[in-house]
Amino acid sequence: REAGWDVASDSSYGFAGPRGMEPAVVLALHDAFKAALHDPAHLAVLRRFDFQLRYLDSDGYANFAAVANQEEIATVTEMGLRLGG
Repeated sequence: REAGWDVASDSSYGFAGPRGMEPAVVLALHDAFKAALHDPAHLAVLRRFDFQLRYLDSDGYANFAAVANQEEIATVTEMGLRLGG
């Protein structure tokens, strides 16, 4: 904001696999990562850094990532920065 740009960001994270993965593999990975996300040790780290737990399922994360990507492209473009290095 000090430089004239009203930008706020959080530190979300997720993972993605290649298109066409077997549904059983997607489900197994989803279940394992969801369990890890709710593990007490992970929750303690979130609390330590004042992060909020935000769980999204596969479709929810895909939608979130697509929207976030478009918003970030718009912000970078508005700031006059180059995309793609």
